[in-house]
Amino acid sequence: MTSLEHPYFVGVDAEPSDRVEVVWERYLELNGENLAVALWSRPGVAADTPTLDAFTRLLDDLGTIDERSREALRDALTADAAYLDHHVQGVDPRPATLDPDAREIDVDTFVAAMEPTGIDLRPGPDATAVIEYMIDPDEGDEAMTVTYTPAGDRLGVAWDR
Repeated sequence: MTSLEHPYFVGVDAEPSDRVEVVWERYLELNGENLAVALWSRPGVAADTPTLDAFTRLLDDLGTIDERSREALRDALTADAAYLDHHVQGVDPRPATLDPDAREIDVDTFVAAMEPTGIDLRPGPDATAVIEYMIDPDEGDEAMTVTYTPAGDRLGVAWDR
């Protein structure tokens, strides 16, 4: 095994992998919570220094990325409220992160209550950083994700069921 010496991702395997697996993991603090960050291997893809450097800059600016992600979530839920409606009206009891007595939950309140639960870093020619948000991580398994390039350009928002 050849290791890539990187100041942030210390000792990452520099050989292309033959499977998908976590090759590096760390917990970072965001808004007072521990957030799991994982660097994944992909078949035939090796991590490279420029991509790891870009991922490092992204992680160093996690507060800004969280703000941008929440803006993207607000925009997505304003355009299509299915995820919000499912968790506010379709789940009994209502998620603990939301006021159980509120008659209506607006998009801003809902997005503010969402918790980031993890970041997956995927190197390669189409490298991405995927940030996962959930409204009730202790009870549910449905998340909304915001995907970025390593340089921090937003690619999209999706409901992962």
